[in-house]
Amino acid sequence: MKALKTIGAIIEGIANFFMQFTWVDDAVKIVKLMYDKYAAPVVNFFKPVVAWIWSGYVWAFKKMSFVDGELSHKRAATFAVPVLLVSTWFTVYHVIPEAMDYMRDGAGVLTEREHKGIYLTGAGPVPGDTTETLFMAKGCPKLPCTEDNANYYHIRENSVKSTILFFTKGTIYYPEEVEAAIPDQLSKCDITVQWFRWRLFRVYNVLSEVSCMPINENGQL
Repeated sequence: MKALKTIGAIIEGIANFFMQFTWVDDAVKIVKLMYDKYAAPVVNFFKPVVAWIWSGYVWAFKKMSFVDGELSHKRAATFAVPVLLVSTWFTVYHVIPEAMDYMRDGAGVLTEREHKGIYLTGAGPVPGDTTETLFMAKGCPKLPCTEDNANYYHIRENSVKSTILFFTKGTIYYPEEVEAAIPDQLSKCDITVQWFRWRLFRVYNVLSEVSCMPINENGQL
């Protein structure tokens, strides 16, 4: 008992020591201001979504674990809880990533634009990529290519483009075919790109269509 009183006295002394500093109050005020300005709008935005998801969980749990208006602990333990856990795992690790990829691909299609007369010098798989669906091409808008005008282009799968091609041409989008259409030698190409180049953060354009003609080192076809 004496030891507990001693520990309590030490904790109280430390608390009193820190309470003497006005920076604690200032820090609390700053954190509150930062929350109100930046975090609160995000929290308020997602509140309805979280509430909707939670209500869905409650509804599903009741449907699977209640019998004649009463909770069946057996059904809850052997059926409802496992189903909800597996559904949550599948949603977090499969549905949400796929949905985010589809939105990314859709944004890419919306930003598609054509550039004519771009010089490309070959393409190949991105080093370290294990999916075998991500490639990289390199080139520049005019000769000579320098470190100031050189650019890398990513070539990757696009689910939205595949969907459009399937309903319009009966085929899908293959990034490896775009990669194969770029000759290893210097070529003058008309290309279709997605997204934007942001050199500071190593963000690359995505190359989605290409038509190339090899040229010599003097820029002649």
